[in-house]
Amino acid sequence: CALYTNTTGNFNTASGYLALGLNTTGCDNTAVGFCTLHANTTGNANTAVGRRALALNTTGQKNSALGFCALNKTTTGTDNTAVGYGTLEDNTTGLCNTAIGVCALHENTTGLSLRAFSEPYLHHKK
Repeated sequence: CALYTNTTGNFNTASGYLALGLNTTGCDNTAVGFCTLHANTTGNANTAVGRRALALNTTGQKNSALGFCALNKTTTGTDNTAVGYGTLEDNTTGLCNTAIGVCALHENTTGLSLRAFSEPYLHHKK
């Protein structure tokens, strides 16, 4: 049920089972795919395309996730961009990160202003 609990959130677009399902007051969000932005409640200006992209986001703002599980575990992270399968998947509260390519910055959780393009040595933050 897309936008199932939406109360006063405006200018949201949701397509897919559970897309923006828990949104209440978040505005200007776009969610396309199964469980995209599902846990979002008050986060604004997020874009998620692909199964489970930004699925656990609650209050994070201005995030862009394109790809299966991109930014999947982000809860309050802000200004992150993830493009590709599993990019920034474990990010929770990280800010201003950019990851492009399969599993780029996959294990980053709280990093700030990191940039990575998919290469075998860039998949994980140590």
